[in-house]
Amino acid sequence: MAARPVLLVPAMLLAVALLLSGIPPSALASLIDHPLGDLLTKTGTANASHTPAAGAANGTSTPASSANGTSTPAAPSSSSKSAGQHAPPASGASPPPPPTTPPPPPLTPEQLKEKEEKEKQRQEKEKRLDAEAREFGRIHKLVSHTNYTGTYKGIAREFVAAHNAVRARYGVPPMRWNKKLARHARRWANHMRGGCSLTHSVSKYSESIFMSNNDWNATATDAVKQWVTEEPIYDKLTGECTGGHAFRDCGHFAHIVNKKHQWVGCARSECTNVPSDFVVCEYYDHDPSAPKH
Repeated sequence: MAARPVLLVPAMLLAVALLLSGIPPSALASLIDHPLGDLLTKTGTANASHTPAAGAANGTSTPASSANGTSTPAAPSSSSKSAGQHAPPASGASPPPPPTTPPPPPLTPEQLKEKEEKEKQRQEKEKRLDAEAREFGRIHKLVSHTNYTGTYKGIAREFVAAHNAVRARYGVPPMRWNKKLARHARRWANHMRGGCSLTHSVSKYSESIFMSNNDWNATATDAVKQWVTEEPIYDKLTGECTGGHAFRDCGHFAHIVNKKHQWVGCARSECTNVPSDFVVCEYYDHDPSAPKH
C-alpha cells in the first residue's frame, strides 16, 4: 500500500505542469493516448499536398494547357541554341535587295561638251523647222492648233485613254505613260517633219506612225482610231494578221492590244512643207527609265 502514493506523485506533477503550460484539458487525453500520432499525421498531409512549380530547378517543365483542353508543350526559349544550328529569320524580315548594276562612269569634259553641242544643234533645228512651218502656213492659210509645237494640253492622257479603251475590250491590262518613250517619239517625229517622209526609227521599242493628210489638226484619238481599223484582219490567238496579210497590215493594232506592252509614249509634229502631221507612238515591255538590275 505504501508504494501507490509514490507512483501517483509524478503523475500529479506532470498534470500540474501541463495545466500551467496552457494546453487545453481536451488535448490531454489525446496526448497521453497518442503522443506523436497527431504530429506525424499533419506532417504527412503537408508533404502530399505540395505541388512543385512548373519549370523547377531540376530542369523539367509541365505542358501548358491550350484552350481546347489539349496540352501543348512549352515553347523553347529563344535564347537557347543547339550547336551547329541557326534560328530561322523572322517572317517579317525583308529579303536582301537584289544586286544592282553599277551606274555608268561620269562623262569626261570632252564627252559632256559634245553632248551639250548636240543638244544645242537639235534645239536650233527645231526652231528652224518651226519657222519654216509658220511661213508655209502663212502662205497657204493653214492654222496649227498646237502653235507649231506639235503638242497640246492633255495629249498624254488622251493617248493613254484611247489605247486602254481598246485594250479593255481584249481583257488586256492598261498601259501607262512613259516620259522617256515620249521623248524618243518626239525626236523622231521632229526628224520626219523636215522632209515630211514617213520612215521608222531603229530602236529596241515597238513603234507605230500615223500621217494625216490635208491639215495639221490630227489628234491622239484620230491616230488610234485609224490604227483600230486594222482589227478585222488581226488574229487574237496568234497575234498575227489573217488571210496571208503581212504584219505591217495589222501591226499598228497588234501593238495596241499586245499584253506585253506595258508602257507607251507618243508625240506629234507638223510637216514644214506639206499640210500633214505625224503621230508617233513607242511601246515597251517594261519601264525604260528604271535602273537595270
